[in-house]
Amino acid sequence: TQDIIRGEIGFGGLLMSDDLSMHALSGPMRARTESVIAAGCDVALHCNGYMSEMRAAAEGVPALSGPAQERFARACAITRTVQSFDRAEALAMLEEVLREGTLSAQSPESV
Repeated sequence: TQDIIRGEIGFGGLLMSDDLSMHALSGPMRARTESVIAAGCDVALHCNGYMSEMRAAAEGVPALSGPAQERFARACAITRTVQSFDRAEALAMLEEVLREGTLSAQSPESV
């Protein structure tokens, strides 16, 4: 994961695992969590809400620090930035794409 996503692709953002409770990985929850962190994920996602699994998952992850903490802070900052949304403009763009198969030339700010 890390070699491909960070190395070859050059992605520098926060990497989050898929939901560990979906059983795509086998083994105890702590081992699953340790595996995704070792593979290069910054955050291990656990969604089902079973407290015993949440505790086991938490035991398998280190506290965020260094580059992972910086990536987390950047991701949080992005989600806090409120951007205006023009519903009518978005619907017009959607209709154009559905009708024409593409958008006409627009400035980057309007897309």
